[in-house]
Amino acid sequence: MSIKRFIVELHRQSVWRVLGIYLFAGWGAVEVVKGLTETAGLPPWFPAASLAVLALFLPIVLAAALVRESPETQRDGASDDEALDSAAELLEERGPVVQFVANTRTALVAGASGMLLMAFVGVWFASRQAGTGDAEVATSAPESVLEPDGSWGGLSLTTVPAGAEVRVTHISSDAGQDDPPPAPIVASTPVEDLALPEGEYLLEFTEGTSNALSFTVSIRPGPPLSRSVTLTPTSALTAGMLAVDEGVLLADTLGLRVPGFLIDRTEVANEEFVHFVRDGGYDEPSLWPDTLSLLGGPLPRRDALARLVDETGLASPRNWSGAIYPQGEGSLPVTSVTWYEADAYCRWAGKRLPSFRQWWRAALGNTPSQYPWGGNSDDVQARANFSLRQATPVGFYPIGASGFGVLDMAGNVREWVDLTRPDDVRALTVGGSWQDPTYTFDLVWQEPI
Repeated sequence: MSIKRFIVELHRQSVWRVLGIYLFAGWGAVEVVKGLTETAGLPPWFPAASLAVLALFLPIVLAAALVRESPETQRDGASDDEALDSAAELLEERGPVVQFVANTRTALVAGASGMLLMAFVGVWFASRQAGTGDAEVATSAPESVLEPDGSWGGLSLTTVPAGAEVRVTHISSDAGQDDPPPAPIVASTPVEDLALPEGEYLLEFTEGTSNALSFTVSIRPGPPLSRSVTLTPTSALTAGMLAVDEGVLLADTLGLRVPGFLIDRTEVANEEFVHFVRDGGYDEPSLWPDTLSLLGGPLPRRDALARLVDETGLASPRNWSGAIYPQGEGSLPVTSVTWYEADAYCRWAGKRLPSFRQWWRAALGNTPSQYPWGGNSDDVQARANFSLRQATPVGFYPIGASGFGVLDMAGNVREWVDLTRPDDVRALTVGGSWQDPTYTFDLVWQEPI
């Protein structure tokens, strides 16, 4: 059928017939789109968008159908070609008015067709964009982490106080090394049954009135992993500290319970220790015992403090100069300090050194794990500073956190713990350092100094 004949046939129909044909065809189109949405992965909003487009252009189609040919152009028994010829002759006879009506009809039909085409192209383009765009942050949709592969678990989180922001970052996966890392998920607590692919995740909690907290969890197929977290309120005395609840050390054969306590989230950095130095901490008698047992034996406080100086003779750690830490090392942990200096700093800050059991409780919790982050020894160098060339800044390994969120427990620098008895003359260091092999992080590895 030629275009001319199609136009003539279209305008022979009544408005009601055009309306019926349009609605029937529109219903069929919507059903086809619904089927494609279910089978071809089109966006779920695609059927609704198609229906909206059909409804939008219904008035235009009806307007085009109402602009009819003059009855004089539809002579009985005339063929389609004759009807077209008569219409042309009539247009010439009637002049501008009839031509205007015909032109209006043609413009409406052409415009409606063009707009329909453009609308469908726009919907197709939008669906392509929605299907290929990368969202940097999602709130709950598991598709933003990895495509389902059958190995999925779940995570439920509550915090005290509620309403904390939690950032869930996938840090290990069976996916190939060339695959881009999945985008983190950011949500507010409480979080219920968040679907996640199997693997290890870093959870980072922030809340305006509380100290930051982060630790890792392992997600396995099955029921959701549930964790309840109590955040530590921020104050002048608790800034940068985390809570460790009451419990035991499974590796401790005595089975003694350790009461709950607070502990610093990281090792003490040079830029923090310098405040103690500038505040006259070395000159405050209340921070020091009357007698200090150094390598040369017991000495009165004044004589002992005269030895605790830097290379310029000023009271400060041995590797400082002019009572200031080396340039560019403010974020590194303070080193070359005796147990007495560490104890005096804690007293000055309104704290005290953790006991041996408290330190290991904060490091291992209720678990028999080999390391603070668990039993994984394949990627120790990504979680702790062992056997490297120098110390790293405090908090440098967030995925090496213990279950309580405490960082730097394994490696980097050895850490002093409190004396077991007040009259002890030798103190213990724990955790190992950047100069040590990984086996020095062990409950039975005790180094008295």
